[in-house]
Amino acid sequence: MIEQDKCLVLSHTLGEPGDITSQTQNEGQFLASIRLQLIPAMQAARSLGLKVRVLAMRSEKPWLMDDIGRPRLCLVGKLSHPDTEMQERIALANIAALARLRRLKIPIGMIYSDNIIEESISCRSEMARDLLSMADMVIYPCKAMKQNASAYTNKFQLQEIVLDPWQVNQHRFSEPSTDGALEVLWFGHATNLKYLAFQLPSILNANTGRYKKKVLSVLSDRESLVRLTNDLQKVKKSSDWKFRLTPWEKDNQPQQLDKVLANAHIVLLPSDENDRLKSGSSHNRAVDSIRAGCVTLGTPLLSYKELGSCMLIGSDLGKLLSVACANYDEISRIVEKRRGQALEPFSPENNLSRWKQLIGSLATKAQDK
Repeated sequence: MIEQDKCLVLSHTLGEPGDITSQTQNEGQFLASIRLQLIPAMQAARSLGLKVRVLAMRSEKPWLMDDIGRPRLCLVGKLSHPDTEMQERIALANIAALARLRRLKIPIGMIYSDNIIEESISCRSEMARDLLSMADMVIYPCKAMKQNASAYTNKFQLQEIVLDPWQVNQHRFSEPSTDGALEVLWFGHATNLKYLAFQLPSILNANTGRYKKKVLSVLSDRESLVRLTNDLQKVKKSSDWKFRLTPWEKDNQPQQLDKVLANAHIVLLPSDENDRLKSGSSHNRAVDSIRAGCVTLGTPLLSYKELGSCMLIGSDLGKLLSVACANYDEISRIVEKRRGQALEPFSPENNLSRWKQLIGSLATKAQDK
């Protein structure tokens, strides 16, 4: 018998596998992708009268299959993990879970926000394809990711986009005083830090004009900051920049991010538009940076180009930084006028409404089966 009021959510956890429903009440402890995508989806499901249960499946605990039950629908969150062995255990368990749900004809909606299918490690790639193939609805955070995954989906799967919501408060742009420091910020996941390291020589050689005191802040995980310190040691003696390295406070998000962005004047978002693992990145870091009142510089990813009216786009962030410093006042005034309309699609209210629409569609599909 189908449990008409139950929504099953499959996610991963860095802790022990099993029922992690109670843990999801503390949003600050979760990775950004879960806060931005899965948590709002769960809120939408509850607002529709569904009881949400969250399971983290791993192959070493096959008895968790007994907890799946017969839900009305299933939502699948991000299941990737940087450790290949752990990724295999997570993927195997969830492939088995989705096979069970398919047999029971339970509608499945899957969030696809990392292009794992195109990873070079074949076992990770193939299992990601297995998971994706079992979804009735595939949900992407942006048009770019939808385009990247289109070759791996079929005509019977619904393809939908839910834009990531902003996380931070809106702050006014504030130009640094001539006797104060220019605060430049990079923040993000450790996998993106290599792009900052690659562009570091150009960034540190940028013409900052009248801003003589310059601080480059980096907000990331503690281990990555230790590795970055080695790169910075090579340039510290010859550079007039100061560096501030801050580790993520995992139980204090997005409050920490809001505070750090509010202190910054310029945000750097380097990436690689030719890397299929990164070209489908969402707008979320750019949206939060613009909303926080930062002049934002980014690589020409499709998602960033869609925000081109509110940020500077180019392959050389050092050159963009020179332009930003020379025209800070003008750029900030223009973006201040434009950002309200440009960022409206990313409001938490629009995000919740979209999730309610898609979850309602999956629930209806369950009734039709």
